[in-house]
Amino acid sequence: MWVGVCLSVVVELVPEKLRTTGIGLYFFIISNIGGNMQTIVPSVQSAIKNAFNLTDLQAFRGALYIFFPGEYVIGSALFLLTLLVIKRDLRRLNEQGSSTSITNLLYDDYKSRNSDEE
Repeated sequence: MWVGVCLSVVVELVPEKLRTTGIGLYFFIISNIGGNMQTIVPSVQSAIKNAFNLTDLQAFRGALYIFFPGEYVIGSALFLLTLLVIKRDLRRLNEQGSSTSITNLLYDDYKSRNSDEE
């Protein structure tokens, strides 16, 4: 559900000349984190089982509750943190009085796209 949003943010934030590299790095990180979940869940399951004296099924359910909805909560918190950081950076640029810097920050590849068309 959030992969499309993240991918569009990566595409918009990375300059045009580095977009392929940025998307490749994004998918590399996502596949490595997601690919290791099947090795992390059993260890969390056993930790929950030992800590709370639960059955295997109850501990497995608890581990899945941690990882499935928990990742959405962590992802939304990271999106919010990123939003706050970007707003802070834009506010700092406004305080410096350099509106051209904001324009260059937001439209960094506009000139490169127009120069390719000529």
